[in-house]
Amino acid sequence: MTVMEHVQDAKPWDQNVTEGHREALRRALSLMEGGKLAHGDLRAPNVLLSGDEGVFIIDFEFSGEEGEVKLPFNIAATEFKTVGAKGGDLVTRELDEKMATLLLKRK
Repeated sequence: MTVMEHVQDAKPWDQNVTEGHREALRRALSLMEGGKLAHGDLRAPNVLLSGDEGVFIIDFEFSGEEGEVKLPFNIAATEFKTVGAKGGDLVTRELDEKMATLLLKRK
């Protein structure tokens, strides 16, 4: 299923990230963890900024219940290699945490 919604005035992750945005991402990941869900593709293109403190996580193509879905075999983004993930690996919260750590370190 595809759900699309226009996010007014959303900006890419790399544009003026505030501590409020970083905290919003942490809260969102905590909510997903509580539901035993993993995103699988937490990279800058998939996190949009809203206002001074909001975030939208998009592109849930790889997501699902932790340990139930796998990364596609054709993943090529550098971030996956950086955290030691490869195609066919299970999507886990641990992967999300590693990918989020890369995002949170970005200036």
